[in-house]
Amino acid sequence: MTGEDPLTRAKTTGKPPPELTTEQFSGLVQLIYEGALSPSAWRQFLKAMCEHLSGNAAVIILRVPRLGEVPLKVDYGAIPELSPPYYRKYLAMDPFVQLPEGRAVTLHDFTDFNIEETEYFRDYLEPQDMVYVIGVDLSYQGRHHVRLRLCRPRKAGNFTAAHCKFVEMFTPHLKTAIRVFSELDVVATERTVYAEAMDQLTLASIVVDETGRVLHATRLADSILAENDGISRCNDILCLASRDDSKRFRELLARAVDAQRSGSPALVDVMRVRRISGRPDIGVVVRPSTSAVDTNNERLTASIAIFLSTASTESREQSVPSEVIQKLFGLTPKEAVLALRLASGESLHEASAQLGISPNTGRAHLRSIFAKTGVDRQVRLVRVLLKSVAMLGQ
Repeated sequence: MTGEDPLTRAKTTGKPPPELTTEQFSGLVQLIYEGALSPSAWRQFLKAMCEHLSGNAAVIILRVPRLGEVPLKVDYGAIPELSPPYYRKYLAMDPFVQLPEGRAVTLHDFTDFNIEETEYFRDYLEPQDMVYVIGVDLSYQGRHHVRLRLCRPRKAGNFTAAHCKFVEMFTPHLKTAIRVFSELDVVATERTVYAEAMDQLTLASIVVDETGRVLHATRLADSILAENDGISRCNDILCLASRDDSKRFRELLARAVDAQRSGSPALVDVMRVRRISGRPDIGVVVRPSTSAVDTNNERLTASIAIFLSTASTESREQSVPSEVIQKLFGLTPKEAVLALRLASGESLHEASAQLGISPNTGRAHLRSIFAKTGVDRQVRLVRVLLKSVAMLGQ
């Protein structure tokens, strides 16, 4: 076949690809997009593709090229015992790599040598009877590389050019789904980081949508809601026990949603929630998120931040390791411990006594702390410590 493009050359053995009904095609595409939310749906897609193409195994591999990692692998039909050896040994031998972006090609036509004489074929593919392979490579912003591989046993014959075209009908959808999956993964990672930071700051905060459904709550907020004392979580909806409080809260929620939808400056509303137990009221601050609406107002969900203030939250100790304060501000170990005791509400005399030093030595330490932190009063020192990133070192 001299002069013929090896990427389009394919053996004509095997049955032609099936004619899909609109319903069948739609069902396969739906599985691809569902995989962006639950990768297990991609396994169903691979199974269906194998059934349509007389295949016996398939895999979607998502790699991070810069790190050499394989964070996601979804397979169907492969022999489980042979999968670990592939990543330990045969991944480096695999010649079926760096395929043309988005184009389906066969293993036998892509390689310019007899693939069946290689160790990779004899020791890995042939024992699993994955003799013939169609491959597609996709990439997203250089961050992720995706490999789709569909395999056939020897008795089924090689894939044809028509089979490659059949697979290519789905590659644009798979590329879009991978993009969605990647973006959602970034959002989930950011949310985890911010959620952990909020928990470390021991701030009782809740994020709700326009209906009052709880999207996220810090650990401290969850503990307050679990008390079911004036405010609680009912089927993921923020509920207030008092009818008047509930009505007032709905009004504040509606105001916050309107402000967000209209792009108005963030309004902050405050109310108090009466507790059933008779304990001090819970202070509630309601404010719309300022980042959820773009200039075209293309976001479906409004996000509202709810902050709770109770006597129990105010009395909780924020135990920051003294090593964090010491490294952050360049303090000595004694200075770091003294600063934390002052921040927790102790007087200089009380803190000095607890540290076993004289008041004069305590004052000397305090002057040194003032110089290193750039403040000149104890009240300002406390404010600096509480607002610093040291609070995240708990």
